Amino acid sequence: MQMKILFLVRGPDSLASTRHRVLFPSRSLEQLGHRCTILDSRKYTLYGTSFLAPTPASYLKAILLSNRYDLLYIQKIADPITRLIQKIWKSRGGKTIFDFDDALFLYKKNGPLRWNPIVMNLDGIIRHSDHVIVGSHFLKDYAITINPNTSIVPTPVNTDLFQPDGTAKKNRSDKITIGWLGDPLIHRENLKILPDPLKTLGKKHKIRFKMVSALGKQQIRDIFHPIEKILEIDYGGNRWLDISRIPAQIKDFDIGVMPLADNGTSRGKCALKALQYMSMGIPVVASNIGESRFIIQDGVNGYIAATPEDWVEKIDALIRDQRRRKEMGKAGYQTVRAKYSLNVFVKHVGAILEGLESLRSPQRGNHG
Repeated sequence: MQMKILFLVRGPDSLASTRHRVLFPSRSLEQLGHRCTILDSRKYTLYGTSFLAPTPASYLKAILLSNRYDLLYIQKIADPITRLIQKIWKSRGGKTIFDFDDALFLYKKNGPLRWNPIVMNLDGIIRHSDHVIVGSHFLKDYAITINPNTSIVPTPVNTDLFQPDGTAKKNRSDKITIGWLGDPLIHRENLKILPDPLKTLGKKHKIRFKMVSALGKQQIRDIFHPIEKILEIDYGGNRWLDISRIPAQIKDFDIGVMPLADNGTSRGKCALKALQYMSMGIPVVASNIGESRFIIQDGVNGYIAATPEDWVEKIDALIRDQRRRKEMGKAGYQTVRAKYSLNVFVKHVGAILEGLESLRSPQRGNHG
């Protein structure tokens, strides 16, 4: 049976989590007959702290539409107003799902504010949701202690966008491209893992390191400036690209890397970067942190690196062996198609919706 779903989200669809966990899935859900509406959000500044949250009009719509929709799907926002809206929905017999893909529980303290407003009511919203959907095992370990109705549904890859390029790979005499994709300022500490291994590899092989994208940030150039004489560094463009243009930017990667510092934020990540490489048939080397440990079988569909020596050894093995790159890339592609595609995500969410549909209050069966 089809449902009417109202999405209350933290950020616009330019935000990766909104795009991959709400926008793309909502389109697929609509093809299955569900009606989906995504409410707007905006950027706020409070006491010098900036954050994303729904617009005032979206909060109001979420209240006014509570009798006309079956499900409120709350994505990554847990402020006091959202908690109030959840209470209103529950009082009127509506169902709520809470979805998050970052370790929000680590962000409760934020600068001059005693509490980060977007997560102030995190535990309450988790506790009172009919179902909680998380993007990683680390997040599930937290949420399930508050609400046993918690499921892991990893952030999916749109395999219609991210798919193997199919063009012939370069000759062995050409430089090998080691690539990275992401927001440079968010991942600045993670990127600091790479210069030493790249320096060692650059002394042995003709390589270049390509970032999509450093956005012209001097902080990122400062990290890699000391090795610019040893290997080519491509800092990429200085502006954000639409998601539809990203595959064309990374298709020349021979090896994709996903370094992560060992901290709570990294442990909560969904490894989307690695999955996007894998979906395009690009062999991946990732830190032994967080969800990578559950996605990557070391030496089969990718490599896991725990030490600087691992980074050198495993990237070196891929540089030296074109056949291994091809086989590992193919295995990674098959992993994504089988477990982490948008279709798989929608199937999992659809099963959760069916479970909630069976519990729906009879009086909400018809809508005006």
